[in-house]
Amino acid sequence: MPWYQANDAGWNPRWYEWYFQRVPVGAAIRARETAAVHALVAPLIRAGQHVLEVGPGTGHYTTWLAARCRQVTTLDASPEMLGYLAARLRRAGVTNVEVRRGRLPGPLELDGPYDGVLAVGVLNYVDDLDAALSTLVAALCPGGWAVVTMPSRSLEGRIYQLFELFGRRRIGLYTVDEARDRLQRAGVAVHRVEVAGLSRGGVTLVLGGRRIEGSGSEARRGRPGSVGVTD
Repeated sequence: MPWYQANDAGWNPRWYEWYFQRVPVGAAIRARETAAVHALVAPLIRAGQHVLEVGPGTGHYTTWLAARCRQVTTLDASPEMLGYLAARLRRAGVTNVEVRRGRLPGPLELDGPYDGVLAVGVLNYVDDLDAALSTLVAALCPGGWAVVTMPSRSLEGRIYQLFELFGRRRIGLYTVDEARDRLQRAGVAVHRVEVAGLSRGGVTLVLGGRRIEGSGSEARRGRPGSVGVTD
């Protein structure tokens, strides 16, 4: 619908960082999400890996990833966020991160397959969750790891959904079982799920697992470096 903003439009990285750094509620939500994401990624990431981060935003996780692996390729739909991220990386002297523009569900021009993929916050806004998940799985090498987040179908999640509606954005909400099922159907064996937020139901579901051998085998077609969507 025309009333809703496009996924790559309307993002202000400075306002985004102000909310998550300066506003107590935002800072608390980010702290809980960060703890959950780090807990799932840390046992999986290795120094020699090439990791894909989809939806890096302002780079909150990017520099953390870059310090723990050989190479990070980031992909974001927002030019404002990409500009902010590139400047942040230059200031920090981080040289093993490539910044690219792209939007799920793709197809995406990438240099995979990757050893791991991280997608925090980006699946909130995709129009086709199953196609987006299939694209992420297709970008992984066999046995590669995936850590993704989805909004929780909880009271806190519904408040978040209403907040985003005022910002002219639509998001879906998922139970733990629904989120796990969608990721497993895309080809990831889910090993762990964390709930992050200010309440027991949380606002964010953090899921981690590994690509199932043989899944997404028909996804890589066409030119080398092209990651498509599984059938």
